[in-house]
Amino acid sequence: PTPASKGLFIEGGNAERPYFHDFGEIQDGARPTHVFRLLNTEPDPVTLRDILPSCSCVVPVVRVVTPAGKVTLGSLRSKGSVCVIPPSAYLEVEVAIDTTRIRRKNADRLSTIRLRSDSPVTPFHTLEVHVKVQQLIQATPWVIDLGEVATSEGGKGHTDVIIAVQDAGVKLRTARSLSPELTVEHRYEQPLGRPLWIVDAVLEPGLPQGPWEGSLQLI
Repeated sequence: PTPASKGLFIEGGNAERPYFHDFGEIQDGARPTHVFRLLNTEPDPVTLRDILPSCSCVVPVVRVVTPAGKVTLGSLRSKGSVCVIPPSAYLEVEVAIDTTRIRRKNADRLSTIRLRSDSPVTPFHTLEVHVKVQQLIQATPWVIDLGEVATSEGGKGHTDVIIAVQDAGVKLRTARSLSPELTVEHRYEQPLGRPLWIVDAVLEPGLPQGPWEGSLQLI
């Protein structure tokens, strides 16, 4: 039986860490989801004031499910109230991971989702999700910072590309510029027997003063 007077009580999952879910290792580009279910054990309705993900890679969806089975979507854009959970109703927090927004691949990542409500028993809840996004090739640095360059000279930078997942059976075929002002070349080396591609990015001179951003594609 569910304990009484526990506020918003998390059901399911690991008994010791019901607030935690492990997505494990997933491929870059995937979008896994998990649903946390919180039961309102209080005699009065509870208002969920806001929901705060720790990063943009965490995409939450909120639903309220009444004992009669009625489902109401919460509004994450509302000021002061996301939704109201009646007594004995469930708050469902569906958490999706957008792997395209995780820049650091092939590394463990712990993200949190903080819930704030007007519950006198559980005014705060922090949900946790762990994920490790596998990217077969890895560029270091992921963003090539050319720094401040003279308009008459342009700029140059590079990134080192390696196979991040051993025995993946992949290789870098080419690198190309997606910006007309940027010239991209690559060369292959094998230090210590490990494949390495060095990708050079050259910004042409003559651009107007001010910030500039471009992009390149690894194929």
